[in-house]
Amino acid sequence: MNWSLRQRMHIFLRLIKKMGLVQKEIYLALHLEKSTITRSIDKMVADGYLIRRASSENNQKEQSIFALRKAKKIENRLNEIDDELYANLPTKISKDDLTTLVVLERLISKKL
Repeated sequence: MNWSLRQRMHIFLRLIKKMGLVQKEIYLALHLEKSTITRSIDKMVADGYLIRRASSENNQKEQSIFALRKAKKIENRLNEIDDELYANLPTKISKDDLTTLVVLERLISKKL
């Protein structure tokens, strides 16, 4: 599975579990760049999986993101894929350790 699809899968799963997140909450939780999240969400909005809505009438700039029915229909399969990917990792690496490893790798690659 390519990295872009894996990122979208994690965004999907996060939005299905907690509707109405703003992009900042997503990139902080997933340790991804703002631009990466924006591109992924733009693609999923265009494909009819997500929708953006103003977070409040007072703040039209900040938008909450919601998964549409089309995204919810594939939730179980995405969870299965995610479980399969983690099942293929060495058992000595926890999900938290893997997340830390990915964050560190991204920080190092930025500095190079």
